[in-house]
Amino acid sequence: MIHSITNEQEALLRFKQEIQADNCGFMILWASQEFCCWRGVCCSNRTGHVIGLYVSGVLNCYRNPGFYHLRGTLSPSPIELGCLNYLNLSHVGFQGGTPYPQANLSNLTSLDLSYNYSPFYIDSLGWLSYLTLLKVVSFGLVYLSLTGLDAIHLQPSFLK
Repeated sequence: MIHSITNEQEALLRFKQEIQADNCGFMILWASQEFCCWRGVCCSNRTGHVIGLYVSGVLNCYRNPGFYHLRGTLSPSPIELGCLNYLNLSHVGFQGGTPYPQANLSNLTSLDLSYNYSPFYIDSLGWLSYLTLLKVVSFGLVYLSLTGLDAIHLQPSFLK
């Protein structure tokens, strides 16, 4: 788990490098020193650590509905943000698979990877069992493998 603020900024910049297309300039300001002011990045007022990452294509722009304004490969960099509570990477246009099978996202309470570019897939769901604080999860229109499903013990609130 990263505890250094500088390392968190570097992880966010590595994440940005995997974005091949930013058609609406969502990440254009992701270069300044003050990364807590970057669009889609939420930091704790108390610790200064990144607690939320909202890089949703829905938040991007509405010039062309149905068009993925961010496209790229899903980088493992967000899992280096050890204080992360909220991760929304929906409607982005990621290709490939999720790099999170051994993720250390133990503080995560909300995860949204829905409506990503096809083919986007999740190889195994077993890693969800390590996210004991997770209350909200969305994988809408994502190809899911049922591998590891028996390892998941869902909270009763997931079963509603």
